[in-house]
Amino acid sequence: MPDSVDADISTDLQRTRRFCGGLRRDIRRRLIPHYKSDWTDAFTDGNLQKTTACIAFLFFACLSPAITFGAMYENDTNFNMGVSETLLASSIAGITYSLLCGQPLCILGGTGPNLAYTVGFYKLCNVLDVDFLPARVWQGLWCSLFTVILALTDASSLMQYCTRFTEDIFSALISVIFIVGALEQIFDAFRTKDTAGALLTACLAFGTYLLAVTLRDLKKTKWLTSGLRYTISNFAVSLSIVAMSGIAQAFPKNVDIDWLAAPDRLQPSFQVGSNPRPWIIDPLGGQGLNPERKIRALPTWAIFAAIFPGIGMALLNYLDQNLTALLINRPSSARKKPAGYHLDLFVLGAVIYPIVSILGLPFPCAATVRSVAHQNALTTFDDKRIPGGGTQRVATKVIETRWTHFAIHALMAFSTLFGPLLRNIPKAVLFGVFLYMGISSMPGNQFFERIFLWGIWNTRDYPKYDYIIHLPIKRVHLFTAIQTGCFIILYLLKDNKDTSVGFPFFIAGLIVLRRFFGRIFTQNELEDLDGNELMPKSSTAGADPEKVEESKTTESCVQQSEENAKAAIVLEATQSSECDESIIAPESPTTPSAAFGPSHKSEL
Repeated sequence: MPDSVDADISTDLQRTRRFCGGLRRDIRRRLIPHYKSDWTDAFTDGNLQKTTACIAFLFFACLSPAITFGAMYENDTNFNMGVSETLLASSIAGITYSLLCGQPLCILGGTGPNLAYTVGFYKLCNVLDVDFLPARVWQGLWCSLFTVILALTDASSLMQYCTRFTEDIFSALISVIFIVGALEQIFDAFRTKDTAGALLTACLAFGTYLLAVTLRDLKKTKWLTSGLRYTISNFAVSLSIVAMSGIAQAFPKNVDIDWLAAPDRLQPSFQVGSNPRPWIIDPLGGQGLNPERKIRALPTWAIFAAIFPGIGMALLNYLDQNLTALLINRPSSARKKPAGYHLDLFVLGAVIYPIVSILGLPFPCAATVRSVAHQNALTTFDDKRIPGGGTQRVATKVIETRWTHFAIHALMAFSTLFGPLLRNIPKAVLFGVFLYMGISSMPGNQFFERIFLWGIWNTRDYPKYDYIIHLPIKRVHLFTAIQTGCFIILYLLKDNKDTSVGFPFFIAGLIVLRRFFGRIFTQNELEDLDGNELMPKSSTAGADPEKVEESKTTESCVQQSEENAKAAIVLEATQSSECDESIIAPESPTTPSAAFGPSHKSEL
């Protein structure tokens, strides 16, 4: 296994040009050698507290979207799918995925494009007078087949053409969607509720966010003991949910706020007469799964016509899954284990999609914000000082484990047992959690860093990022302006229900657009603006000044010796002379390894 993460990623996405080559490589390099440590890492090296806190946080972060998407499915498919189906789909997919996948940091769940595509297929079935659920079984089976084909033919290797330009836009878009979505829900309370209910909603939401941030940053203070600070910081979000829910209970019951609508039991949403439909759907029909409850068979032509919607769903989930996995596996994540793009896709197509198709459940795939939140909850970050002002968050360690993924979705499977307890949580508190997830995912995104530069009018005050040192400021702003334009267009497409189904395809279009940047920017400019460096090459933050100066001097000596290539005695004299001159010469940018010491290079 390669020592550096960059080598891992380049190898994982390299096309093998052999049938099942990428899948076999993922099994050989990721699944087999690391399977045991994927479980034990959660309980060793002092990781138990952090993984337990992650499970508590992500349980709420995954449960609430599942209930929300379930309510939307009920409204848009006339109860052919609902809350029970989304909860069961998340539970089955999450548990199965945690046992077999290649990258357990990715969290499976419902997504907006998937919802829009399913609703579109439901409307098509109504127009064609075909039972939706039996037809969807065939759509799902065709989707499974084409997903397996994509996995066996190394289709995920195409993601190697996705650069930081696209990754940062995608990551920023998801962060903003969560932030704007939470704020919309908060402000909507002032339109739909009385003054008391609206104010309490806003106070609970913003209070949850502020309390979570305060408790998270407690470890940076001198309060209490170091052990208590660390514990409280790890459970910051969970403690905030409990505290703000308790405060909400202190208010009179007649104050109009919304509470989490957790179900009491799992049963199919669609009713046939006075009973719920069977969990197992007959792919040939005959179960009365239509608005009139007529017992009729599924036409033969519909079985083969479902190929085309199946291909579309496979491509949609392929892009959703791989784009999210790309963000999780990016070099700045500090991961040590290889990725498993092809294995992840194979598990979805060969195991998960056939199961959810037969049960009439939504198709899950990697959900970006929940996956990033899961990874961040298991990551240890350091704040590195940047010359010129400010700090940059750098990941130093991430717990790569299957246990948290498994436990989160196992709890979701038994969430109906906690129904009476969960219904005491105000929705406003979860709005605050979403706000926290969106804002906390912004640091480390180079796109946001360059956007914030627009607010600094004196260029001398710019932080000394690598691209600020090496490139003209106008070229940096031009790259940011193009990125901002793409971001705005994608946000408008995502925000529109009629176009949201094509959102992943527009993301793929950015990968194609980036291929033409060589006509606008030079190769050196693209390396600085679209590279994977964590910190500016010239940064000496956190390093010993004497060692940094010594490193500069030594590097200058070596370069000079290579250029001259003289005899040993003459070379030694030349090195000494050049070393003396380098001490008073203007400083040249140092490499990340010089700034952070030899150990940091291996993390990059």
